[in-house]
Amino acid sequence: MPLPQTTPTEPSTLSANTKTSCTPFGTPASDEFYDVARDPSQMRNYFDPTYTGTQAHYALLGRSFAHVVDRLYGLSMNTKACKGRTCALPWRTLHPSLEVASLADMLGEEFHGFYQRQPKVAFSSCVKGHDVAE
Repeated sequence: MPLPQTTPTEPSTLSANTKTSCTPFGTPASDEFYDVARDPSQMRNYFDPTYTGTQAHYALLGRSFAHVVDRLYGLSMNTKACKGRTCALPWRTLHPSLEVASLADMLGEEFHGFYQRQPKVAFSSCVKGHDVAE
């Protein structure tokens, strides 16, 4: 059943996860995105073909589902091989010379092209833990 139009105003109302299987991140089989404000049980994955129609009605801080997901992919790629402080402050790695300190800042229109060009996260093997060399 499709969700009504969703326009959360706070990034804390979303949950984006990847499954722990060895499916490449960036494919419908492994991506998960939930609006926990409207779906606290996380039953409606926006990447599931059953619910993809909800993508067109989703907005976060005025940005479309595609814009939000591009930013989340960028963050995921950055944290895939992070160490120390860069894991806690991924914005500084992605935007070292700019004042970007949150997902809300990253959603700025001026960054859309940058995030569209970022590679999607992928793994060459499955390890049980954080392997920086992966």
